[in-house]
Order: sequence, then C-alpha cells, then structure tokens
Amino acid sequence: MVEQIERVLLPELQNVASDMRNRHSILEFNVWHGPEGALTDNPGYSIGIECVFPRNGGDIANNVALCIDLSQLATTPKLVADVVWGHPTGEVEISFPERCGSMDQWPEATPQTIAELAEALPKLIKAFETAVQCATPQSPPKVNFVGMTTNERLYVAGFMQEWDAAARAHNRERMIEILNAVGLGSQADQIVAAMLPNKS
Repeated sequence: MVEQIERVLLPELQNVASDMRNRHSILEFNVWHGPEGALTDNPGYSIGIECVFPRNGGDIANNVALCIDLSQLATTPKLVADVVWGHPTGEVEISFPERCGSMDQWPEATPQTIAELAEALPKLIKAFETAVQCATPQSPPKVNFVGMTTNERLYVAGFMQEWDAAARAHNRERMIEILNAVGLGSQADQIVAAMLPNKS
C-alpha cells in the first residue's frame, strides 16, 4: 500500500516542488516521505510537500504543507490528506475527504480510496499553490491597512525590500503576490501596470 501511494503521488509532488521553486525562488520547498511512529504497535506513513516562508514569524505560520497521512498500518490502514498551516495557527485550507475529523473518522485506505485521492490531488495542489501565493492563512489580516498608502502597507508588513527587488527584476508575479498579502489584490494589476508599463 505504501509503495502504491508513493508510485501514484510522489512523482507529482516532486514535479510541483520543482515548478514552484522556479516560480518562487526566495521560498523553500521540501518534499518528504517516510514512516511515522515506527516504534509503536501501529505505525503510520506520511508523504507531502511543504513551503517555508523565511519572513514569517511570531504569530504568523512560517510554513504550509500538503500532507497525505496513512495510519494504523498494522491493523486497518486509514488515509487522509489536507493542506494545513504550521504553528501557531494549524488552520486547514482543504481536506480529503471533506470535513474529516478525528482519526476514527478517516476512511479505510482501500484501492478505491487511493484512486479517489489521486483524482482529488489536483484540487489539493491548487489549494497548496494558492496558500503559497497568499503567504498567510486566509483569515483577517493582523494589521489594519485601512487608510494606508501602498508604500505604508509594504513598510508595515515588512515587504518593502522584497517589493523593491521584485520591481527592479520586473517580477510581475511576485509583485502581485506581495500586493495580495497587504490587501491590495483587487488593485494589483493596475498598480503593477503603472510601475511596469512596458510589461503586458
């Protein structure tokens, strides 16, 4: 079963990590797979991809991960997957199956469940990519940006140097990500177009 999970999912996660490293050079992406609880009577197995945000800290999670977990391998294996933020939030963006609660509610890891997970993987990857772009859980921002100019927002959020570097490099994608992070998503295209008038 573990071999089947790795064969079906690991190459896809590795491809996602490679693509996202190219798109987000300042972020760190790690793919892992291996046993968990090996010294217990009922070990498990975990596979996933993680993004680490070097600038996040304090009360903001500095990582988000797409995790696929197998439990109870010695008895009746169960399976769950989610996109979850690290400490201190632990917020779950999406899960498979939906609204899956405690381990007792996890579905049995049958061939059918594994096939259903493979079908759901693109949706989980999309949620992971969206979380990476937002850089914080989708909850109200800690900073009240109302009434602030663009530069004030960038300064207060700690993005000023990164914004300047992205602008100098004409990195439109990263500029838009930063504007999303400071609550200017609806105006991002307009702001970037004004700064990079020669870029479509």
